[in-house]
Amino acid sequence: MSNGFQYEYMNEASIDSELICMICTKPLEDPQCTPCDHIFCKSCITEWIQRNNMSCPTCRRLLRIHELIQASRTVRNILGKIHVKCMTCGKIDLERSDFEQHVAIACPATCLAADIMCPWTGTRGQLDNHLTNCSYQNLRPILVSLMAERQQLKEQVSQRTAALNQSKEETMQLKNVIEQHKIRTEDSRRHFKEREMQDKTQMDQYLNKCRKLEEQWKREQNQNEQRHNEVDHLKDQKKELLAQVDKYKKKFQVLTEQLTREKTQNDANQNQICSLKEKIKQQTTAAEHYRNDTIQLNDQLKKQRAKTSEYVTEVKMIKEQMKDQHRIEIQQLRDKEMHYKADIAEYQKEIKQLKQQMEHEQIRLNEIHEENKDENNHMQRTVQVQNEQSMGETDSDSGEYRQ
Repeated sequence: MSNGFQYEYMNEASIDSELICMICTKPLEDPQCTPCDHIFCKSCITEWIQRNNMSCPTCRRLLRIHELIQASRTVRNILGKIHVKCMTCGKIDLERSDFEQHVAIACPATCLAADIMCPWTGTRGQLDNHLTNCSYQNLRPILVSLMAERQQLKEQVSQRTAALNQSKEETMQLKNVIEQHKIRTEDSRRHFKEREMQDKTQMDQYLNKCRKLEEQWKREQNQNEQRHNEVDHLKDQKKELLAQVDKYKKKFQVLTEQLTREKTQNDANQNQICSLKEKIKQQTTAAEHYRNDTIQLNDQLKKQRAKTSEYVTEVKMIKEQMKDQHRIEIQQLRDKEMHYKADIAEYQKEIKQLKQQMEHEQIRLNEIHEENKDENNHMQRTVQVQNEQSMGETDSDSGEYRQ
């Protein structure tokens, strides 16, 4: 309802439950919010509180009328967009917020004196102007008295017509009684003749039923013979099907054995792959050990070079210090120098040998890497070939099974 004018909601079941009043179970009208953040119609919640229910209907929290607050504008806008139908003119898809404007401008209205035959119709906005100038409304007392007299005359006429109708009905009843008596006598005669005819027809029907029963009995015997033949045929088919099932079971067992063999082969291949991976890891660890050894040899060479540099510096120092010493000491120093040079030549030879060993080890490492790659490729090819062979065998077996 809106200002006394009626409307109904369109598709009320689709309205969100949050927009429904928990008291009247209808969409909210003039929504009021409680301190506990629950929303109700203003009229519903005020009537609820005035009935000495001084608590919220939802959470039972204490509540007073002065604590109610008007709901937010977004809630009111959402409620205003609900679609309604005007019960006066039947217009649909009206927004509830526009309903009062529709009633004031577009919805047709009738005069308050329509009950005393005022023919005026128009909008609600034009109704007030019409009421000030309506002659029917001004003559209402006179017209009401005339309408009352007219009603009394109608009632008198109706009473007299009712009395005449009763007299006519009584005469018609007497005529009907006489006609019914005549009809009963004729019916009794007809009934006797019809019984004779019915007895004859019943006898004929009984004989026909006996004949039909005999024919049905013969048909049923023939049907039973046919059923026995069908049962024998079905038994033969059952035996054939059982034989086929046994064949299929044997084929299924063969296929399961083949699958188990293929699984074992795959497991063996996987074990071989794992062993190859372990060998590769071992070879990689050996290569790392070779690298570590080469690094250690390089460190030793560096240390020996440092020692030779120290020897050279010592020789220079000795030469500077022993210039004034005896020739014999100089000769000894020269001998030592020659000895040192011989050592240096030996060290250089050892360094060349170490370098050659390093080169040989690098060549070996490269050969090992290539051998590992070749073995991996060979193993992958063998595994692929075995998988393809197993897949071909399964496809051929499945083809034979389908055949």
